[in-house]
Amino acid sequence: MNVFDKPEDQRELDYFGLARKGRMKSNVFDKPEDQRELAHFGLARKGRMKSAYSFTELLQLPLFLGMGRGEMDDIQENVRLVSSHAKKGQMIVTADQSCDSLIIVVKGEVTCITRSDDNSYSMEEHLQAPLLIQPEHIFGIRQRYTMSYRAYSHCDVIRIGKQMVLKLMEISMTFRLNYLNAVTTNSQKLHAGLWHPMPDEIDRRVIRFIKDHTHYPAGRKSLRIKMNVMAKELGCSRLEVSEALHRLEDRQLIVMRRSYIEIPTLQLLLAYL
Repeated sequence: MNVFDKPEDQRELDYFGLARKGRMKSNVFDKPEDQRELAHFGLARKGRMKSAYSFTELLQLPLFLGMGRGEMDDIQENVRLVSSHAKKGQMIVTADQSCDSLIIVVKGEVTCITRSDDNSYSMEEHLQAPLLIQPEHIFGIRQRYTMSYRAYSHCDVIRIGKQMVLKLMEISMTFRLNYLNAVTTNSQKLHAGLWHPMPDEIDRRVIRFIKDHTHYPAGRKSLRIKMNVMAKELGCSRLEVSEALHRLEDRQLIVMRRSYIEIPTLQLLLAYL
């Protein structure tokens, strides 16, 4: 029998719709269906948390790399991790959504979507778990996501609330270092390309444009853009862009589709920079 008598527990139960009239009159969940529902959201636990994932599985996640058994046991006793599932096609995160938790995609595949400010073009990136979603946005002046993430297949997701993140940083040096490494790596990647000169050749300009608008430098990408918009961004004519794209297609580096460009393997394309 699980008893949830702390205010934060009640708020978490209420958030998932588990504390409701006719379903719960006290803090006691003693029916089998209640236990299953609590387990689904990672709320059924001994003490503070009973993880839905094994020790080995947690060690494969970006923020838990390098942890020992003792450190992980300490985390499981003191920190609440909320696990959930996302069906194929379901949005995990939407751009401009408030970032109030760290989100880790544990299993599955996702599509990351980034749009220009004027919505004139967008980039879709196909990514595989494990994946940490924009950890740099949970703190700072703008605590909102700038990208959308949609489940490409069935996905298992862990969410760690901001207060739990602070607690993890307090009790785990490994977690603290892993978080700082993730944030600083993203920052360094962002600034690394800002001062690189734009190539003279149109073909390489197109490749550079694609590279600068991807968040993860590998895998399959889809750039949805009109040729006149790309020409304006690159400072050349529409005809020059069209000829460059067809040359890249002849090399089997991209595939021209109606209103978008498919890049099967970004690494091969970047080799021509």
